[in-house]
Amino acid sequence: MNNPTVSICMITYNHAKYIEKAIEGVLFQKTNFNIELIISNDNSTDDTDIVIKKIIKEKDNHKIIKYFNQEKNLGMMKNFIFALNVCKGEYIALCEGDDYWTDENKLQKQIDFMKSNNEISFTFHRAEILFKENFTLNYRHKSYINKEIVEPQNFLVKLGARFCTPSVVFKKEVINPLPEWYVDCHVGDFPLMFLALEKGKIGYLEDIMCVYRLSSDGSWSQSNLKLKNRYLNIYKMINLNKFINKNTQGKYKKYLKTNLISYLISKTIASFK
Repeated sequence: MNNPTVSICMITYNHAKYIEKAIEGVLFQKTNFNIELIISNDNSTDDTDIVIKKIIKEKDNHKIIKYFNQEKNLGMMKNFIFALNVCKGEYIALCEGDDYWTDENKLQKQIDFMKSNNEISFTFHRAEILFKENFTLNYRHKSYINKEIVEPQNFLVKLGARFCTPSVVFKKEVINPLPEWYVDCHVGDFPLMFLALEKGKIGYLEDIMCVYRLSSDGSWSQSNLKLKNRYLNIYKMINLNKFINKNTQGKYKKYLKTNLISYLISKTIASFK
């Protein structure tokens, strides 16, 4: 695929149980433009590699898939950055190997929306959150109902990092170039929104078009279930907020502070539970 309009960035690690559904959610997309699926397997120790290769062999539209099986474990951020750098599309959509899309027109809807509102650099939409098999909750962003263009202060204060990653599509120019400080972040989606705000506006679609697994094996949310990891992640988030504040020259200081307080409160409550 020489000229894809959209690159789907899919990182995976030990997602053998989930990866087929993630890939199928991409392959069943109906679009009037070309897409490519970039899969970067971070040297999984389970059967993720076997499952992916089986899909590539059997699916009729496997040619849109570019698969990379890392020879050694890079870690989540390095693997994510590797995959981003491979993406050739004008737009990049995110879907990690344990999440999946549920609307065959998801990409078409988001790209049409962004092209009709060229000032938008980043879009997201409603999602279902899967806590465990057969138990989902509708994640509705109440602050944005009937608001297709989200004001930066609403996006930062009322939402923060709580958009669901598989709902995201953004212009490649958001990460072109990717600043050096981004490499040192421990998560990719939270700082990404600050990069997006530097390049344009935020768009929101009311449609539910994906499922985000909250506690899948090997996920960030799963690691938070362990008390030791939860405190470590709080420490990392505090440092990340300081890091972003420093590298954005304090432009988002008050929003970062508000989000950090909200994050600390939620994790404290979770600790008692």
